[in-house]
Amino acid sequence: MDRGRWEPREVEDAAKRLGFGLHNDIKVNLEEFEDGFVYNAYEHAMTRSWKEDASIATRKDLTRALHIIAEHRGSKDLKAKAEEGDGSAEMIPEKAYLTLEVPENVDEEMLITVYKMRVRIISFHHQHIKNNPLWLGGRFALWSEAYEGCVGCHC
Repeated sequence: MDRGRWEPREVEDAAKRLGFGLHNDIKVNLEEFEDGFVYNAYEHAMTRSWKEDASIATRKDLTRALHIIAEHRGSKDLKAKAEEGDGSAEMIPEKAYLTLEVPENVDEEMLITVYKMRVRIISFHHQHIKNNPLWLGGRFALWSEAYEGCVGCHC
């Protein structure tokens, strides 16, 4: 990369890694699609890498490819999703089931639903703590004064 711009070869390689190109899975060039479709291609490639037992390096390469495409297009939305995906490259399905405490025979859509519900619960929990004082020792106090971190989420 030179001065924040990717070489055409790097953008082309990133697009191929996500499956774009006439001789790849999608069979169409990257420029013909909007950001939402590009992100779906990234998610599909990540899912395929889990099913094929690909290495963490492969998933990091996919996330890097999304970064390159996002920066090349100047897409803030894709860039944010790529940054969000940086940590998930190390997540494998078995670890997700264990982390979310669900049986491994739960289908992928249910797993995603459980994940989204947990995120909403944690978000609500944090908002509740920020916005509602606690009665402590005869006075109102912030939760942070009573506890070093949130109960249950260890923040």
